[in-house]
Amino acid sequence: MPSAKSKKTKSELPVALPTDYEPKPVEHFDVERIILSRGSLDTPEREAFVQRICEVLPNAVVEQKLDTPGSQIHIPGGDVIARAKRGRKTLVFGELKQAVHSTEGEPSIPENYWYFSTHANCFYDCRYCYLAGARSVWFSPAIRIHVNLAEILTQVARVAKAERKRTSFYLGRLQDALALDPLTGYSSVLVPFFAQHRLARQIMLTKSTAVDNLLRLEHRGHTTLCWSLIPPGIAAPLEANVPCIESRILAMKRCAKAGYPVRARVQPVFPRKQWRKEYVKFIERLVSEIPLDRLGIGGVYTNGRVKYLARRRMADLYDVFRGRCRGNSDEDLYSRSWCEKHHGDLVAAAVRIRPDLEIGACHLI
Repeated sequence: MPSAKSKKTKSELPVALPTDYEPKPVEHFDVERIILSRGSLDTPEREAFVQRICEVLPNAVVEQKLDTPGSQIHIPGGDVIARAKRGRKTLVFGELKQAVHSTEGEPSIPENYWYFSTHANCFYDCRYCYLAGARSVWFSPAIRIHVNLAEILTQVARVAKAERKRTSFYLGRLQDALALDPLTGYSSVLVPFFAQHRLARQIMLTKSTAVDNLLRLEHRGHTTLCWSLIPPGIAAPLEANVPCIESRILAMKRCAKAGYPVRARVQPVFPRKQWRKEYVKFIERLVSEIPLDRLGIGGVYTNGRVKYLARRRMADLYDVFRGRCRGNSDEDLYSRSWCEKHHGDLVAAAVRIRPDLEIGACHLI
């Protein structure tokens, strides 16, 4: 936080953990174990916040590991698949000292953007998930809530001030942005923070339908909501323990009605000819029914760990993971021309209905 001697601007006013929010259990999140890691109980405010959440999860066993960072909590299991399964049922409270990062220097992402984390990892169970192959998740797959929210948003404000221009901060690269919101109520702090900030804007990527908290907030259009979706018939065998596509579409409509900018991210587009018509029809529906701010279209993210998981979990579709993900090193990755080249039929389906719609690849929301 700024020192007592520094002049505070409106956007730098202190923020805090939600104090008057009543936590609610989260659909699809069956918590068996709660671990209180380093920093989770450091202040009365944090302790009260953690206690309120623990009270709505009475069946979970609570353990204290106050000398261990949350990112280093060991999850037992015979292999990475078993660890991931246990991790999806484990909730860790802790803190994240450096929560705001830039993609600058990442070889597959030529256009720089900022992202931040108020929590980490995901309890949804999508068979194609690239997050499951991230190094941090591979070794420590527990679901983590970072309780140093004030410090995290101070970091956001500091970056926005240094950028000296309107800057978007992406929540959802290493987690689902809204999946834990019924439990934490973090949106009640995040959305007002960005609403009153002159330069900082928030983009939340999600598959969640937990939007009730959002609908009560004054957002001023400074928070954009982006849903990740694929056609229902393709999603059915590939996505487990996650809100269905129809419920996500309903959530999108509710948020659009509340004035939020709403985007769709259709990904992964699996390179299977027999599925192309389903993707085309699905995009036509999205563009027709929802006043989208932007449409993202993307293929399969992959690396060595993702390929290993795919071979274990979806052998019937493993062929789509072979070789290099098409376009991952393309310098025109985010352009509409790139999408037209690789997904021309899908782009055409969208522009027939909305010629002015902004369309790009999914790597940049």
